[in-house]
Amino acid sequence: MSLKASLNMYAWPEVQDSVDQFWQLFQNHLAGDGYDLQAQLNHDESEAIWHDEHLGLSQTCGFPLNHILGDSVTILGTPGYTCDYFTDGLYASVVLARQSDSRERLLEFKDSTVAINSLVSQSGYNALRNLIIEQSGISLSTATFFAKGELSGGHRQSIQAVASGLADVCAIDPVSFSLAQQFDPTVKSLKIIDCTASTPGLPLICSRSIFTDAEQLLKYKQAVHKAWRFAAADPVSAPLLLGDMAEIPRAAYRAVAHHELSLFGEAI
Repeated sequence: MSLKASLNMYAWPEVQDSVDQFWQLFQNHLAGDGYDLQAQLNHDESEAIWHDEHLGLSQTCGFPLNHILGDSVTILGTPGYTCDYFTDGLYASVVLARQSDSRERLLEFKDSTVAINSLVSQSGYNALRNLIIEQSGISLSTATFFAKGELSGGHRQSIQAVASGLADVCAIDPVSFSLAQQFDPTVKSLKIIDCTASTPGLPLICSRSIFTDAEQLLKYKQAVHKAWRFAAADPVSAPLLLGDMAEIPRAAYRAVAHHELSLFGEAI
């Protein structure tokens, strides 16, 4: 059976060639262990592929893993990244505001506008929500903190929304922040005002329906880890900032706090 694959989380246009080269190395190495993933990556950014029963490999966010995908997928491992705020498979988001804004603390941004990549994002929404609850003591589900929310559709777009003045603050995962520092000059007009608590990084997953036998699943996981390390170590993968693969149990993802608080009263 040919399995589907998608790696769109950090596939910025500037590193797309590196993603494709990494994938060829990874896919060829995995094929040597007898696993046939599609030769070309699925570049559709739709989350529908996470629900595909033929999904052999993809990367998801911790929030949809917990609250959308549930037991329909299996965690294969958690890639690490060689950037600030990412250690041993755990990462913290950076909270950004404009350099020209005189406010220096997150709580000073109450009743302002926040840019959010997605309402089902751990790094861009849930982590920020947890940080505000921790700092402010807000706990009621009917309460709000920001006056408005700009739903940007991506971390890069959130950075640009704050830089342009469309929003005042945003939370960005450290890999996207590092890529922005290399490829998006608008980030130079922003400053870090806070960072969130660390949570498990974005895991690699496959459909649970593929491997029902525990021994077969273990062999596949081992092959994925080996192929990933092989491809990540190649110089063509350097722009992707890939580090060591971590083994983070599902319980660690489930332990990440989730509150029903809506951070803003009005979406733009």
